[in-house]
Amino acid sequence: MTGVKVGFQGQKGAYSEGALVELFGSQARWAGNVVEPVGFESFAEVFDAIQNQSVQYGLIPIENSSTGTFQAVQSAHPSSFTYDLLLRHSLYIVGEYQYHEKHCLVALPDVKLEDITQIKSHPYVIDQCRKFLTNLDKRITITQAQDTASSAASIETEKLTTTAAIAGARAAKIYNLNVLKEGIEDDENTVTRYVLISRTPIQPERHQDPRTSISLWLKNQVGMFHKAISAFALRDINISKIESRPSTRSIQLSKPWEYVLYIDVDGNSLDAPLANAIKNLEEFASHVRVLGSYPRYQPPAQIVLSNRPPIVIGQELFNYPLYSNLEAKTWPVPFGYESKEFNTVAKNAGIGHPYNEEGLIKRHLVDVAHEVLNYGAGRRIDRQSIVVNKENCGDIVYALNTLPSPSTWASPALLSASHRFRGKVSAQPWLRLFCTHARTIGCRAIGSADDKDIGHVTASSLLVGFSMLSSSDTEIPIQNRRKRATKMTTPGTHPPVTKFPPGFDASRVKAVACDMDGTTLLPTHTPSPRTISTFSILRKRHPDIHILFATGRPRSAAGNISPLLATVRRPVGVYLNGALAGEEVPDVEGGTDLEVLYERPVECPDARWYLDWGLKRGYTVIVYSGDEILTTVTKDPVFDFMKEAGEPKVLVQRDVQEFVNGVSEGVVKAHKLAFVSMDHQKVDRIRSELDSDTLRPASTTILVRTGPERLEVMHTDATKAHALAVLCETGKLGEEVGLDAALAFGDGENDVEMLREVGMGVAMGNAVQRAKDVAGFVCPRNDEDGVARVLEGLFRLLE
Repeated sequence: MTGVKVGFQGQKGAYSEGALVELFGSQARWAGNVVEPVGFESFAEVFDAIQNQSVQYGLIPIENSSTGTFQAVQSAHPSSFTYDLLLRHSLYIVGEYQYHEKHCLVALPDVKLEDITQIKSHPYVIDQCRKFLTNLDKRITITQAQDTASSAASIETEKLTTTAAIAGARAAKIYNLNVLKEGIEDDENTVTRYVLISRTPIQPERHQDPRTSISLWLKNQVGMFHKAISAFALRDINISKIESRPSTRSIQLSKPWEYVLYIDVDGNSLDAPLANAIKNLEEFASHVRVLGSYPRYQPPAQIVLSNRPPIVIGQELFNYPLYSNLEAKTWPVPFGYESKEFNTVAKNAGIGHPYNEEGLIKRHLVDVAHEVLNYGAGRRIDRQSIVVNKENCGDIVYALNTLPSPSTWASPALLSASHRFRGKVSAQPWLRLFCTHARTIGCRAIGSADDKDIGHVTASSLLVGFSMLSSSDTEIPIQNRRKRATKMTTPGTHPPVTKFPPGFDASRVKAVACDMDGTTLLPTHTPSPRTISTFSILRKRHPDIHILFATGRPRSAAGNISPLLATVRRPVGVYLNGALAGEEVPDVEGGTDLEVLYERPVECPDARWYLDWGLKRGYTVIVYSGDEILTTVTKDPVFDFMKEAGEPKVLVQRDVQEFVNGVSEGVVKAHKLAFVSMDHQKVDRIRSELDSDTLRPASTTILVRTGPERLEVMHTDATKAHALAVLCETGKLGEEVGLDAALAFGDGENDVEMLREVGMGVAMGNAVQRAKDVAGFVCPRNDEDGVARVLEGLFRLLE
């Protein structure tokens, strides 16, 4: 077994230790590990121990539901908050746990309440028991102590017969004390929120109800706080906590009246809305740092089968939904289990699981078929005209094969056999299609333990699926679910955009260029059925229009655009922010290969200079060369982050000198380089050092901060705008097309130049402000099918 040392403030028997033992003992992530709690006198010492690797983790109380935020008492900075300590150390929050333990009045055996003349405990605990203490005899004095456990321990070691302590029942047992009174807190529901601290950040799974903590430095100017809050409010991101601290106390800046704002929000920093909000903050805040995206761990609960009424479709009976939590707080759900363990626990408890529920998967296949029928031919079909039952369900679903399907769908032959319910078929094709559709309708996760995720799946079906069932086929009271369902964005529910500014004329358009992530793709990084259908119709109606897709990803990480490439006449893609562009052509093995139409790698001497510069300083430098990502660093936490974001595996080059020489001689084409680190302040320092280095080849390269964890180096001509100009104006698309006849969509900093240079630039509603400022038009957000709706309206595709 592996040993895990976890630091906490206090000594054996402290509430923090109890929370630590419960957390590590109940979560599958640490199963098989021997946990060793290590006590420290102060919060600051816990942070120092994590920093110098004396312990792997630290569990720190950050706030109480009754008394608010905890201060780092007894530390070198006695007025500091836990958040301040995070800023002073290069540490991250990697988990959250809420812990409740009843406050008890404890004393030596045989001591009675009337014998007590002094009560001592931690100041926050004293405050939480104010009502009980106020009603005691006035002769009893209340004394503050460092923590609850030390209060209890001192009574036992010093044999204090007239002193009592407020501590937990666990501490009383450890120090052989008697519980005089249990549950003396003012609010019996009070809980303390703990955060787990580590040197290495993580990316939580979406079913773990993630939260993200952010710090930003704001100047004391009019409207700054409003701007910060608006960055989240405009994207429907819930803020769960805000803390404002003077910067001189948090980071010891010399300027007074500059503040550090600490914000906790729901979601993962990789989620598109939150990632865009952080980019928005960086536009006006002095500095922004993500303190961590982390799961909210919950104690495991007993699993019970949902007593919701079943759905009847023809002769098939499905339990739906399988479980609930939001609308029935008393229904236990399997929180705290990771996905593999959840499958086992659910099965043993006799509860169906979406992965294994073929009926539920069929239900969603029907939903997908309906969307195909709605938009497959560029026309609408009255939902009430479709009656789904066992006899025609297979035929309706079979309509899926009438349009190009995402690469994750099963083959048409297998779909045909499976959809018509002929015999026993593998669940795999059902699962693929189920997951693909669920992502397109905005689901955060599929088959997770968290009903907020499952609820998104079921709620979307209420909007799309239930209206397809005739009264004779369904007996479903859906009133309780309808309110939540209306909050979902279902593909096809928004009308086309019909009002455009002067100059937006469809007859002028000869080329359409679309950014991918944050623009054409949903926040789940997949195209919606509506978007796929819209491009297919556009190609059929206007075969003379050239359609190009642009992304900052390498081609090997851009598989999510393959359904869109399949809809256009010439599948041309622009990759690596314009450093490489080409057309997909068939290869001898039946797949496709990239025929390069344009590329602009970093010049060999420049690439060698940046590589040498980074290696000498011990920085992690990666080189994007075509479909590969190369580096000389064996291991870095940022590689796991990149993998989670869908990038290819980083290939480690063992022979450093050979690799450097290969870059220098052009054997390895450096389409772009990147300095990467999960320490975002470190990336800031790298940028500052490079900007001040007079030897840097600034005339032929540009530095672009494409994310908080990376600083990219590219050739000055390696931009989406330049690549688009070369492809259009030099005849590489088969004819010469002027940029004034191009329509472009984008959302990020790397799209600004493209939106400015084309004749018709469209910024997404979720775009950064600079993109909106240069664009001629701002359309709906990417999660509202903004690109599809503009194309439908501008080219009148639904008429």
